[in-house]
Amino acid sequence: LRASEARWRFALDGSGEGVWDWNAVTNEVYFSPQWKAMLGYGDHEVGNTLSEWDSRVHPEDKAQVYATLEAYFRGETPAYMSEHRVRHKDGTYKWILDRGMVVTWEAPGKPLRVIGTHTDITERRLLEEAEARAMKAESLVLMAGSIAHDFNNLFQALQSSLDLAELKAAGSPGVPPALDMARGILRRAVNLSWRMLDFSGRAMARLEPLELGLALMQWAPELARGLD
Repeated sequence: LRASEARWRFALDGSGEGVWDWNAVTNEVYFSPQWKAMLGYGDHEVGNTLSEWDSRVHPEDKAQVYATLEAYFRGETPAYMSEHRVRHKDGTYKWILDRGMVVTWEAPGKPLRVIGTHTDITERRLLEEAEARAMKAESLVLMAGSIAHDFNNLFQALQSSLDLAELKAAGSPGVPPALDMARGILRRAVNLSWRMLDFSGRAMARLEPLELGLALMQWAPELARGLD
């Protein structure tokens, strides 16, 4: 039996898996050399009690880890499996895939011996988090473009309303200054909308003030030739 256990422990260590073997009654735990090395420790730097693992689990993950473990002990899942952070010797945290199964029961629902493995999945989790951030940024860009597009439609309607109000208020004292103020606010809103479109990569052609009389004088010869 000892020879058989030595073989499977050696095989798991060789594959990069860290092995743990927990006596759930005494809370004594065997941590393999690879388990310790995964967290930056030498073989003699980690003891053989459950607290060696418990004290290194990230505080924000601990409740979820124990809830997952208890659910397995109650028979709600076929095996124990949890992804959580464990503190490295240098103070950083490694993402660990922790898996285990009960090999001996003291009584139904009461495990005696639990064996499992640790796998370092830090690179995978960092990649997933980077992809999630990229997708979130892309969603924000698309949302900004959509909102700016809708705003521009509203701004065009406001511009038309201001033009109509100015025509109807011609000669009325006090009205032109109010309209000028409204136009100034509208211009600032339009500029903000353009900035949102620039951010989204959907920049639109920018409107510029046009001296219509001067433009017509420049275009008059061509218009005349076209009418001949």
